[in-house]
Amino acid sequence: MKFVYLSACSAALLAGASPALADVSAAELWAQWQENYATTGQTLTADVEETSDGLILRNFTAVLGQATGDTTTQLSEIALVETGDGSVRIAPAAPVRLTSVITDGDDELGTMEFLITFTDLNAVASGEIGNIAYDVSAAEIRMVDGEAVSFGDEAPDLNLDIRLLDTAMTYTLEGSTAEDSVVSLHAVFAQQ
Repeated sequence: MKFVYLSACSAALLAGASPALADVSAAELWAQWQENYATTGQTLTADVEETSDGLILRNFTAVLGQATGDTTTQLSEIALVETGDGSVRIAPAAPVRLTSVITDGDDELGTMEFLITFTDLNAVASGEIGNIAYDVSAAEIRMVDGEAVSFGDEAPDLNLDIRLLDTAMTYTLEGSTAEDSVVSLHAVFAQQ
């Protein structure tokens, strides 16, 4: 079974940018991520380590709470590396782990897990706060299903395997605050 699915959250995490219009630092980018996630009702946490050329975000976790359950995005590490030309290279460690807990009121029905991996990922962010441009390219971005538990007597067998080949994606975020931000996304890819 094949699906075409692209999580906006995951796309943002994997995004990068065109040549810099102005300077943005790793710390500014991390602060903007926190503000934007909070505005969408998500809780964003990480163990932040300052380096000589940016930040390392370890144990990165984003939790989106919904009436039907929580969805958690986890990465062991994301490096935000200032390149010296006013842009920031975004280097996430694979896999990106998406875990959805499905509930019905107070009853937990089950848990589904999805794993995203990538090959030859190139991701950079540039511009300035209020006008950040992201761009991403990868030889392959792949999503597969992981564990599925509970769901009554039988766990669902999804057999999910999505592969986006030769991906080129442009993601821009315009606006001085998360509330008035405008997001545009343009992606070109081949599906296998």
